[in-house]
Amino acid sequence: IRESELNTLRAQITPHFLYNTLNSIKCRALLDGSRDVAQMTQWLVDLLEASINNHSEYLTLNEEIDMLKSYTGLQQMRSDRVFTLRVEITRPQLGRCLIPKMILQTLVENAILHGIEEKEGEGIITVYAAGEDNELQIEVRDNGIGMSEERIKEVLAGREEVGKSRMNRVGIYNVDQRIKLYFGKSYGVSIT
Repeated sequence: IRESELNTLRAQITPHFLYNTLNSIKCRALLDGSRDVAQMTQWLVDLLEASINNHSEYLTLNEEIDMLKSYTGLQQMRSDRVFTLRVEITRPQLGRCLIPKMILQTLVENAILHGIEEKEGEGIITVYAAGEDNELQIEVRDNGIGMSEERIKEVLAGREEVGKSRMNRVGIYNVDQRIKLYFGKSYGVSIT
């Protein structure tokens, strides 16, 4: 029991240390006139807070969208690719629905890295949420380059792309498996 209590106390120190350090970096950036660095640091703080401080495996759809906005802000500053994030929720009360943490970030990350970054012109990513009869459907749409049917099957099976690292296969497969574990095998990710 003592060891468990010590582990809990140690785990509380790490996020506290990270927040304080990141806030120090943000303050230094502001003092140096680096508003972009300060904004990026704030977005990172927001992401850490949402992913670490909430001890639940779930966030509301609205909380996940807020976290997604911080993530896409960081991605837009790190890249020379121009893309727009649009959010469409058909009914305001859907924003209170609980969803597994970090699923939208993973799907949008894949849209950016594998669809938008390889496309000519402006990219558009839309997160669309609709629901009825106690079910929520979330779509992440992009106007990127798309995927072949074979590649879709590989991604959903968790198989790695030839010549790519193992990390390239984790995201979508992980989201699909978590949704199935939380809600049942009739739910999950589909790609068109």
